[in-house]
Amino acid sequence: MIEQIRLPFPGKSLPDQDEDILLTSLIFLRARDDIPQARVGVGCVARNRVNNVSSWWGQGYRKVITNLLDFYRISEQEKNLVMNPIKNNVNDKWDECYLIATKIIDNTIPDNTYNSDYFFLTSDKKFNPSLISSWYVCTHGNIRFYRIELVE
Repeated sequence: MIEQIRLPFPGKSLPDQDEDILLTSLIFLRARDDIPQARVGVGCVARNRVNNVSSWWGQGYRKVITNLLDFYRISEQEKNLVMNPIKNNVNDKWDECYLIATKIIDNTIPDNTYNSDYFFLTSDKKFNPSLISSWYVCTHGNIRFYRIELVE
């Protein structure tokens, strides 16, 4: 069976898109040029936050992902890129990210981050690994994954 790839709806802002488009956008914006395991890992972080019993990150994919997009400071240029992947000639990468996102939401891809709830690009100049090195879990490609235990 061939899966239908969905694109962002042109009349909606990024935060108002459906959950599968939001998750695709997060994966696309943070890991589209990285290895598949990194793309899966970014999606798993969102799912891990959704599945966390704490309401720390919000309830459901929409709230969790919009908070992640804010936390990782998605620029207007990046938002414009994701809103029209065909026009920006990145639709093949969008398609890959969309297929991963739908499998993350359907729980058909296992968590390759060992229940991590944060990720940072190794190239991020603002990231100081010494601040959270005790929470390091694993690295996939150019993305490091971390698990921070929340206390309520």
